[in-house]
Amino acid sequence: NYYSLNWARNRPWTNEDKFICMLVTGGMFAITIMLVYGAAKGRSSYLMPFFCLQVFDFCINCLTVVGYFSYIPDIKGWIASQEDLPYKEELLAMDDDWLMLLAILLFVTILTIKAYLIGVVWACYKYLTSYERTLSSALTRGYQANTPSSEDTEMLLPPKYEDVISMPVAQTSDPTQ
Repeated sequence: NYYSLNWARNRPWTNEDKFICMLVTGGMFAITIMLVYGAAKGRSSYLMPFFCLQVFDFCINCLTVVGYFSYIPDIKGWIASQEDLPYKEELLAMDDDWLMLLAILLFVTILTIKAYLIGVVWACYKYLTSYERTLSSALTRGYQANTPSSEDTEMLLPPKYEDVISMPVAQTSDPTQ
């Protein structure tokens, strides 16, 4: 029976399997911590590893859905072969067409949620890059005297705070008096 072939469940875990599992889990945890730190501190470059991980996961899920679509004509056989599936009897009692529609809706819903979350991280990345660009342009706008191009741009900039404070206060006549 094709569906009873569960080599991954029946095979005991070796030390190499446990090491790879811990390595992947630690890497995903570090990437997630980088996402939180980058969002909290306003550093867009820390969001990119998580974004790449999400896009990779989305692609793998799309390939998995395509693989499951090849099982859909025999979805009841696949459900019957699962040992601890919740609502197994109710799913087997359903009509084949309704069961296929339910499976397709479930797959599309999961992919839609994943695509939405990718969009959220991308929007956060774009906002933070825009914020960093604005912040860096505000820092480089300082007043630099005695440079060749400063004469042209200096008259477009507002006066320095120290110059404004040292200016005498001009008395204006109020036309309403």
